[in-house]
Amino acid sequence: MKFLLVIQLIKGDEIGLQARIIAVCDVWDALTSDRAYRDALPKHVALKIMEEGRGTQFDPIILDYFFSIINED
Repeated sequence: MKFLLVIQLIKGDEIGLQARIIAVCDVWDALTSDRAYRDALPKHVALKIMEEGRGTQFDPIILDYFFSIINED
């Protein structure tokens, strides 16, 4: 039996809205949660790391909404 792996590169608005939202939330959770190999990062450090990914790793509009929610405290 042969398998064919097809990789389709998508970017920007080609990526579904739900996936762009989940990407931001998943990274936030990974950065701000204790892991076996490191303690959770402080909020300001996590925000800085995520800001560095604006437009390359994260949709800037989604990131703006996320930051507005996180900074409500």
